Amino acid sequence: MSWISENYEKAALGVSAVVALAIGASIITGGDEAGDEIRNPKKVTDYPVAQEASLTKLKEVIQSPQSWVFSQHKKTDLNSFVGYPLYGIKGNPGIHELGPETLFDGIELSWWRENNLEDYQYEDGGSRDADGEGFSNKEEHDAKTDPNNAESHPSFITKLKFVEALKPEPFRIQWSQMDAERGAFTFRAGNAPSSLDVAGVGDTFPKEPHNKAKAYANRFKIIEKGRGLNATTNREEDFYMVEDLHPLKSKRQFKLWYSSRKAYYDWSAMFQLDTPNGGEPFKVEEGGEFSLPFKEGGKGYKFLLEERKGNKFGNPSIEMKEGDAKKVVPLGLAPAKEENDGGL
Repeated sequence: MSWISENYEKAALGVSAVVALAIGASIITGGDEAGDEIRNPKKVTDYPVAQEASLTKLKEVIQSPQSWVFSQHKKTDLNSFVGYPLYGIKGNPGIHELGPETLFDGIELSWWRENNLEDYQYEDGGSRDADGEGFSNKEEHDAKTDPNNAESHPSFITKLKFVEALKPEPFRIQWSQMDAERGAFTFRAGNAPSSLDVAGVGDTFPKEPHNKAKAYANRFKIIEKGRGLNATTNREEDFYMVEDLHPLKSKRQFKLWYSSRKAYYDWSAMFQLDTPNGGEPFKVEEGGEFSLPFKEGGKGYKFLLEERKGNKFGNPSIEMKEGDAKKVVPLGLAPAKEENDGGL
């Protein structure tokens, strides 16, 4: 029997050791370029980082000489034991210097601090109402009123809500020729029976309206008789000018053509003051005055309607007094238009 046969196990172990050494040497010293890339990866030193500019700024500040002082920075409420007043602000990416003009919900920080308010800490800080009178912090800020005093607030007109128009029954006036100076005037309100008056310039009517229309007695005055081109019929016609003597109608006038069959309305509207203590909706007649908050018999505001066609409700507006001037405020629109004449 040969030596190999007698020492088989020792021979196999020696061959395995030689093969393993050869493979190891090949991995360390040999192979192609791709193999090198896998076996020896390059060290990565350049990573893309969001907000790199902000971080660079922060790095420069940190590396600069610092003096560590405990202080309250400007008008903020942040006590900073740091040498550089840089902060992160929610919703505003980057690194910032927090100063008095830094905005919190649209309002500069100095205003919050001057009024001792901490609502700026909340996402809806501008919408909150510190004194509970119905005006938000933002509205108080913009109007330069005191957000901690319920008696100091923007104009109530900004909280006046138009609820609905109240369409009344119509009234109609027609006339026919009696003679050169007078006409026969027929008046009818709603479904009440009509009344008839023979009248001329200077006279009032209806003298004796039906019981259901008593409120209209002598409400209209004839102020002129004339002749002209009726744009509706496109022909020459006689007409009477009639003035409305109702105290709320500001002496409005009607041109009553001979062929006229027009209906007229006394409009009213429902309003409500949209504040916590604004009360229930209230009714105001066209031309009527009211107060805000609403009180029976109160004054200060007047309900107006723009001129309208037919039986349509015109655009509502409110006339109010500011100092010696009057302002007419279209509801829901701005700015108001001023008139130079004083008083209501």
